[in-house]
Amino acid sequence: MVTSGELCYLLNGEQSENVVWYQTLGEDDYPVLSSTSKVVFKTAEGVYTNDANSVEDISIDESAEAAVYDLTGRRVQNAAKGLYIIKGRKVLVK
Repeated sequence: MVTSGELCYLLNGEQSENVVWYQTLGEDDYPVLSSTSKVVFKTAEGVYTNDANSVEDISIDESAEAAVYDLTGRRVQNAAKGLYIIKGRKVLVK
């Protein structure tokens, strides 16, 4: 888990942008805070790599109905009056 890059990826919140932890796979035995090492990416196959070109772009279906969440992060079926998160934005429903 450590030498594969998985721990580094998890420490960065399962993302590869705006990271704090770095790890050059095959050279660094564990994640480091030095940006002289490389960013860890996760491929669609679940493999960890330092090659950003091996990661496919994610496509989002914009025509799909947006999920609605309350401020505690719970998904709701019908938004009554109140403040909700829709498409990543806070929305006031009157």
